[in-house]
Amino acid sequence: MGVSSSQPVPATSYQAKRFLRRLSLSILSLTASCLLVLFFPPYHYGWLAWIALVPLLVVSLATRPAGAFFAGLLAGTVGLLLISTWIFEIPGFRFYHALPLAAFYGLLPAFWCAGVSWIHRRKPSSVLLAAPSLWVFLGFLQNHLGFLSFTWATLAR
Repeated sequence: MGVSSSQPVPATSYQAKRFLRRLSLSILSLTASCLLVLFFPPYHYGWLAWIALVPLLVVSLATRPAGAFFAGLLAGTVGLLLISTWIFEIPGFRFYHALPLAAFYGLLPAFWCAGVSWIHRRKPSSVLLAAPSLWVFLGFLQNHLGFLSFTWATLAR
C-alpha cells in the first residue's frame, strides 16, 4: 500500500529531504575548501586549480542565489582558515581573531556563487562565460582593496 500522489507528503519526510539536500550541498562546499587547501603550500598540487571550483559551481547551479551565497561563504571561510594555519604561530593570535578575517575574505567565493546562481537563473547559456569573468573580477577587487587587499591565497598565483 504505497502513498498516492494525491496525499500530502508528511512533514517529517519533507524535512528529512531538505536536511539531506542542505547537508550534501555543505559537503560539496567543504570539498571545494579542501581542494583549494591542497592547491597551496605546503602541498603544491597546482593541477587542482582546474577542478577546485567545480563543487562550488555545482552548488551554485543547484540553489538560489541566497543559498549559493552561504555555501560560498562556508567554502571561502573554511578554506582560508585551513590555508592560513601559519598565522596561529604569531604569539597571541587566536581563532577568534582569525574567524572574522576568514569570513571577510570568504566573501569572494560567496559573491561568486551568488552571482553564478543569479546568472544561471536569468540566462543559463551565459554561465560558461560569466562564471570565469566574475571570478577574475572579484579576485581583482580582493587584490586591490587598499589596506584590505589580500594578495595571498588566490587562484591567480
